[in-house]
Amino acid sequence: MEEADSRSIVKTVRFSANEIAQIEALSATNGYQSFSRYLREKGLGQVRSRTDRQTLHQLVKIGVNLNQIARSMNMGRVIQEEARSALLEWRELVKKISAKIDDCEEQ
Repeated sequence: MEEADSRSIVKTVRFSANEIAQIEALSATNGYQSFSRYLREKGLGQVRSRTDRQTLHQLVKIGVNLNQIARSMNMGRVIQEEARSALLEWRELVKKISAKIDDCEEQ
């Protein structure tokens, strides 16, 4: 593991009770279980919302399904309804992602 990735440096930071409550609430709202990870990613401009994490998880699941469909097709045993369902699910997710991208570009 590289030195930059080892996370061996500890910093002490002071917060007011109100500040820590706000940060913890934002961390939880964005789906973080680790306070340190939230602060690290926020400080580096890498924070993803809970919706982004859910969307990414859905994309991974759909990708796995599409791989299984492709494998089945290559072996000559795909069931058309399964393929159709997976593709419709993928299309809906792409629409949601496109809408999010449009929202980000407008801001």
